[in-house]
Parts: sequence; C-alpha cells; structure tokens
Amino acid sequence: MRARPPDAGLRYRGWMATVLLTAGEVAAELQLDLDTFAPGPIAGVAGVGVGPHHVSARAGATWHHHWLHVPEEGAFVTLPVLGTGALRAGRGAIGAIARARTATRTQWSALTANLACAAMRSGERPGPTRGARTREPLAALERAFLDGFLTPDAGDLAAIATWRSGLGAIGGARAADLERDPGLYCEAVRVIERQVGLVGADVLDDALVYELDLLARELVASGSVELVRSGELLGTVVSR
Repeated sequence: MRARPPDAGLRYRGWMATVLLTAGEVAAELQLDLDTFAPGPIAGVAGVGVGPHHVSARAGATWHHHWLHVPEEGAFVTLPVLGTGALRAGRGAIGAIARARTATRTQWSALTANLACAAMRSGERPGPTRGARTREPLAALERAFLDGFLTPDAGDLAAIATWRSGLGAIGGARAADLERDPGLYCEAVRVIERQVGLVGADVLDDALVYELDLLARELVASGSVELVRSGELLGTVVSR
C-alpha cells in the first residue's frame, strides 16, 4: 500500500523506499529484514530496497510480524494497522525514522532472490512459464527459512519444520530430476549456501546432512560442469 509521506518534515525521497508504521503508531523496537532498531519510539525505516521485506514491531513484550512488498524506488509503504493501543504514540509524540544498512540490504536481497522473482511474476507477468513455476519451491523455502529463524521473539517452529521438509524434498532429487531441470538445482544449492551461511550448519540434523550429501554426490556424478560445481559447493556447505 502506498502512503503519503509523514507530516514531520522528513525528507527520505530518493532511490530507496521508506517503510512506515500506520500513522500514529510507533514501536518500542523494530526489526526490518536483518536490521534491528532500538530503543523506540520508532515509526519506520528508510533506505529500503525494492522487493519483499519482513517487519517485526514490538509493543511491550509483544511482537507483531508482517511481510510486505516494496513496489518501486522512492515509495512510501505502510504496514497494515497493528490493532493494539500499546503501539500508539502519546499525543504529539513523533517516532524516529531509522535507516537500513547497505550491507544488510545486499544480504537480504540474496536471501530473497526467488521470493522477489515470484512477487514480480505475480504482479507483472500472469501465466508464468514452466521454468518460472519450477522456482516456486525455492521461494517457499526462502520464506519458511526467514519466518523460522529470523523472527525476533522465539522463531517460528512450524516454519522451521516446513523449511526442513523443503530441504529434504530437494535433497531427495536424483539423476532424472537433475536432467529435467538442472538450473533449479544449481539455484537450490545457492539458496542453501546463503541460508546455512547465515545461521550455521548446526541447524542441519543428521538426516538432512545425509540427504543433502547424497544430492551433492548426484550433482558431481552428473558430468555437467555447472552441476558438478554445485555439487562440490553443496558438499562443502553440509560438511561438519
């Protein structure tokens, strides 16, 4: 949803977008993607790139989590109404506008590469191609990972279970699957590398390590230069 700029004389127009809480609401602590901002009151974050974003706002001991999509550079995007008086600013109070860090913005873009492509297709290209449809499991894997591990209260155990199931499905691929869509598995390895690089290989239990190691061996045995490289990379990622 597009929003009018706040009335506090803020000047955050430019190439990057600004994400705002609903007018009159502030957060005691706010996390946007990989950046955490505290103490409040915080009304939003500037310097946000185009694409999908995850925002968590804390009021007292309660966190409120939302996904949103920034459609274009220079946009002002608001969260849905959070529906709690605890997030209301006092009369005349103005929350600060924090600024996203460039390094984390770049890292977040890598972690949501397939989510961003899915959002672009749904918004601009109805009737995706077969190649686009095959990337949908990777978009789902990215979202489950981020919901599971990066929510700032206690994570999301159901999302972590979904992520583990998705990894297991990818790890179960064999030679015929690789031959049908080699690009999918090359990208899957890149997704896994980014995710494990963020949280560490200890999040992979023995069963997942076994499945992904088998996939690495299948990739190397394929004989395709790109698949072999991906297999070697995956073998390095899952080795503990």
